[in-house]
Parts: sequence; structure tokens; C-alpha cells
Amino acid sequence: QALADRGSAHWAAAELKHDRVASIFSRMVMRDVMNLCVLGGDAMQLLRAHVKAKSISHIFVNFPEPPHRSGNEDAVRSSDDASHLLTSEFFRMMHRALVPAGRITIFSDNRRYLRSVARVVAALQTEKPSRREDGTGRRLLVSEVLSNETPFEEINGVRLYLGVPSAEGGHVVSEQSYFDRFWEHGQHTERCFLLLSRKNKTN
Repeated sequence: QALADRGSAHWAAAELKHDRVASIFSRMVMRDVMNLCVLGGDAMQLLRAHVKAKSISHIFVNFPEPPHRSGNEDAVRSSDDASHLLTSEFFRMMHRALVPAGRITIFSDNRRYLRSVARVVAALQTEKPSRREDGTGRRLLVSEVLSNETPFEEINGVRLYLGVPSAEGGHVVSEQSYFDRFWEHGQHTERCFLLLSRKNKTN
């Protein structure tokens, strides 16, 4: 993705596991990708301590690991469970880092888990109350509506798309990931994604 965007965008890849950091760095050097920075560490801490507010145009979360490998919805019933990354606090940190109208693409092979993540997104609201009768705030993030005919299911107003993100979803090129290579001989062939945006420019 970074190589395809060379000359038009700067990329940063964040990984928690050292072997994956080393693998990305090695590929970056061998392919002479000059617009990519590789970061090793916890994504929450990186966003909180090292990323300026309103400085990122697009965040990609590829194959997030659910609290349990089964993706059991009961395991993510608490949106602030520290055993997985995509908590309400992490979404608020991503919202802070995004430029106005910035986007988030979350790509997974676990539809059951992504349904639970969609519910977390649907529940997120701004801290400032709106003029709605119930006095609640606006949604912090909203689903992008794709112009193509990508199938989807809707969960509390959040679209869960089935398939692989195209260029419209932020994937400039089709690139085989670590997880694609890992599962290519297994049964994990389903792919799905969320495409979200920060629409409210006043927050």
C-alpha cells in the first residue's frame, strides 16, 4: 500500500509483535519503500503519546485479534475489555488523531467479532449534547456508503461490508498480508470490513 502511494502519502505501520515488526522492516528495506515508518509497540500508547491530534487521514486496522479466538460476542460484551484493541477508548483515540472527514478501515476474517465491534462504534457519541429530543450527542464515527455493489449487513446503523476493501475503501492495491499467507491453506476464507469516517468537523 505504501509503495503504491509513494510520492503522494506518508505511511506508518504499527505492530506489537517483534517478529512482525522485523518482517515489515525487512520488506520495506528490500523494496526501497521510502514513505513508510515502522513502529513497534502498543497502538493505544502510540496514538496517545506520539500522534498529534488531527494529523492522520486514514487509519487501517488489519485482522484485529478478538478477546477469544472464537470471536464469541459474550467476550466483547464489555466494550472496554483490555484484552482486545478495539475498545471505545481506542476508537476515541483514533477519532482524535483523524483529520476532519478522516477515515478508518477495519479488515477482518471474523464476521462475528466485527459485528460486536460495529455495536461499539454505534454506541460512541460526542460528549457535547445535540439538539435531539433525547439530549444525547452525535455519533462520533459514521459508516461510509460505498458507491459499488458491495454486499453488507447493517448493525445499529453501522454497515458491515462483506468482501475485501477496494480502492474506494482505501486499499489502493491488493496485497497479500501476513494473515492471508498464514490462513491460505486453512478454512478462514471469509473477509469483511468496516469503513468509518469522522464526519463532524466541529469535534
